[in-house]
Amino acid sequence: SGLLGAYNFLDVTNEIGFTAAITDESFRGRDNGGQNSNTQNFNINSNSGYVFGVWASNYGAIGMANRIIAAAETLERSEDPDLYDHVVGQAYAIRAFSHFQILTFFSTDYTNDSALAGILLTEPTSDIFADVPRATNGEFYDQITSDLNTAASLINGTDTDTSGVKFMGQDFITALRARMAAYRGQYAAADGFAAS
Repeated sequence: SGLLGAYNFLDVTNEIGFTAAITDESFRGRDNGGQNSNTQNFNINSNSGYVFGVWASNYGAIGMANRIIAAAETLERSEDPDLYDHVVGQAYAIRAFSHFQILTFFSTDYTNDSALAGILLTEPTSDIFADVPRATNGEFYDQITSDLNTAASLINGTDTDTSGVKFMGQDFITALRARMAAYRGQYAAADGFAAS
């Protein structure tokens, strides 16, 4: 149930809407009544619904993934080790993906490990007023890589397990590694992941 809750936060509607409004991927129709006109100045600011949605959905997924990972430490793995590993592995994959989404929308320079990204959260917290500083891209990339390594070692199934519903599997992990390498400007590594 917790895993499905984490997946529920992975709604990329805001990312699609923002990208469509601010890039040349779509064109406003003749009968447009002003929708998305506030994004035409090419600024991402805190009062944008898209920005809030990207932030809230990804940190919601990170929060659920952190709770799953923490709760797993209190459970007996021996009851169903394959299911246990698969669920925990997907939680790590969700956390990696969501941290990467935050980095892609809020970093100032993907190729600079010293540039600031977002807030790196790896523990469950109930303090919504906690003062947590922004982490650097390098810290984000290290955490994402660590989470993907853990996920790869735990996920034991295909991306279409559970009656055809899509879940994160080994192909997802490889694709995210390729995308991350491309954003970092590490094109040879990106090509290697994309070819595998």
